[in-house]
Formats: sequence, structure tokens, C-alpha cells
Amino acid sequence: MGVTRRVAVAAPNAAAADAAAVTAESGGNAVDAAIAASLVTMVNEVGLVSLSSGGFVTVQPADGSDPVTVDGWMDMPGRRSTEQSPMEPGQGTWDVETEYGGGVTITIGPGAVATHGAVAAFEETH
Repeated sequence: MGVTRRVAVAAPNAAAADAAAVTAESGGNAVDAAIAASLVTMVNEVGLVSLSSGGFVTVQPADGSDPVTVDGWMDMPGRRSTEQSPMEPGQGTWDVETEYGGGVTITIGPGAVATHGAVAAFEETH
């Protein structure tokens, strides 16, 4: 007798839910379906999330072993630099005051940008 698989899908929009459902119907597992829904969401919900993001993915293995969390957060360029003085997290920035819009403070420097980790986390999770 064959095994009946059921997959529950929750997504912020119909396109993402459809991607998850099609992935599962095509033989993908729950992780495959979740990644499919997430990738579609990153394309059509860019006001909330995008490919240029970071986050964490937690998966409960089917064998009942402990859950695994994959760190896909962002990393500050140069943080591990060995030049003159290594930058620690939170360093490598400074503020610039401008008169734009009645006065705006802008934080600049290598610590003000990040390498995004969401897609790499999906790869490791998969």
C-alpha cells in the first residue's frame, strides 16, 4: 500500500503558496516546498523581503533528531580584516550630517553595508 503525503502550505500570497504546492506535488519535501515559497515571496513581496536579505532557517529533521538552525544572517564586509586594526562588529562606520530635508544624519563606511545571507542559507538547508 502506498504512502499518502499531505503538505500544509502557509504563504503571504497565492503565487508563493502555489509554488510550494507544485514543488511538493512534484516530489519535493517540506524543505523544498518552503524554499520555493520563500523564493517566490522574495520576488513578489519586495516591500517586505527580497533576495537581498538575511535570516535564519530552522528545520526539524524527519528522523526526530534535534532541530537544526542555519545562520543566513548578514555579514559586515571587512569585519575580519587584518589591516592596521581589525574591525569588530559595529565598528567601521561614522556619521555624516547633511542639510538635506532639513537635516539628515547618514551612517557611512564599510560597517554600513552587509553581504546578504538568505540565498546561501537556502542552499545549506537544501
